[in-house]
Amino acid sequence: MPTKLKRKELYDLVWERPMTKVSADLGLSDAGLRKICERHRVPVPGRGYWAKLAAGKPAAKSPFREISDTALNCILIQASPLASLAQDIQLARINARKAVKSTQTVNISAGSAGSMVDRQLGVSETRGSDTPSTRHAKRSPWPHF
Repeated sequence: MPTKLKRKELYDLVWERPMTKVSADLGLSDAGLRKICERHRVPVPGRGYWAKLAAGKPAAKSPFREISDTALNCILIQASPLASLAQDIQLARINARKAVKSTQTVNISAGSAGSMVDRQLGVSETRGSDTPSTRHAKRSPWPHF
């Protein structure tokens, strides 16, 4: 179900709670909500705004300004179809995605693949007294005809 808001209503929402919480209520990501706010010229809290408030420090709030473009005043937010899924299904999707990412990570140690590449290129590693590590090629400076 799409949500209809006016610019002022969206402004009030994003300044009373963090955007991650507001965006979750609306069924979209915080980046998506930020883009909607930019598109409709709604000022949003900067980085660290909520941390400053939590620490009891003063935080500047950007003022709301009316605009002459009436087309930007009405905002229709369509939630992601995934947002309508049950919460346990959403958690299962997130966990499955994390599991897939962890199995796709390939860890190549410099000792195995790095030395094999060096052998193929004819590069050796030497250690000098003044430099921790220098690489040089075992190639003749003269061209081969």
